[in-house]
Amino acid sequence: MKSLWLRLAVTFIFANKVAWSQVPPSGSSVDAWPSMDEVTVIAPRPPTAGELGGDSVARFVTSHSNPLDTAVGQLAHWKNAVCVETSGLSPGFNNFVSARIEAIAAAVKAPQQTRTPCKPNIHVIFTTQPQKFIDDQVKSDPAILGFHYMAQVKNLKNIDHPVQAWHVTGREADGSVGGLAIDDAWGGPMINQTTRLATRIKLGVQSYVLSTLVLVDGNKVLGYPIGSISDYIAMIALSQIRLTDGCGVLPSILDLMATACTREKSQSITAADLAYLKSINTVGQELDYSMQKVAIEVKMRQQLEGR
Repeated sequence: MKSLWLRLAVTFIFANKVAWSQVPPSGSSVDAWPSMDEVTVIAPRPPTAGELGGDSVARFVTSHSNPLDTAVGQLAHWKNAVCVETSGLSPGFNNFVSARIEAIAAAVKAPQQTRTPCKPNIHVIFTTQPQKFIDDQVKSDPAILGFHYMAQVKNLKNIDHPVQAWHVTGREADGSVGGLAIDDAWGGPMINQTTRLATRIKLGVQSYVLSTLVLVDGNKVLGYPIGSISDYIAMIALSQIRLTDGCGVLPSILDLMATACTREKSQSITAADLAYLKSINTVGQELDYSMQKVAIEVKMRQQLEGR
């Protein structure tokens, strides 16, 4: 993994810089846009009673959650503090995107950094050649795609959305003496589970997101506000999201680039999005996916209904 991110760091230096159409705030210098400490996440409006009716929350969780990125089929959460590095834009825009993602991470109770500077584990790259970038990286290290089998490589590295993310995940058994094992379909080290066996509800294993790569196609995001793009990136970087082309059952920033969604789209992260991210970080992580979904649904509804 160390060599992988070293190669990425070298690539960042030569990444194509993407122009931006968003006008900076009045009286501000783009290269002096705020640090994370100066970025706040304003609470969006809660969903209406009509939007929360029926099984809308359950459908939101089911349609957007993607547990297939992990070896044990769980939704993973962040183990280490979130640290974002953005490249491909001017320094001010890079800083803004990173700060916004880290501010959202703090708002949803993801682990927080205690030291500055931090070691990046979310790499956001704006490039006008995203397919070439990921093709080149996969040739040298397919682990960048996260947990997968060889037959899946072609589909996983295919760029079919303006913004895409790949998560490297790992797993750790309750009471393990073997420590964290990176999810590996090629017979990597197995965790040594010694104190608690799995049950039909609890797997005895917790899944973690260890790092995330996000590629943004600069050709396809021009015209969107930088704040909207930052919120969209945060949603797919901080969780394992299944992207759909239609409108979500609850308003979501993920609607922003859904080609078949024709209703008015949110331009910023929504209350449902924040509730979902926060719930992932606070549910029992040893549960299997079916039980995780139920727990996330309950926590989301409690937050959205103000309970």
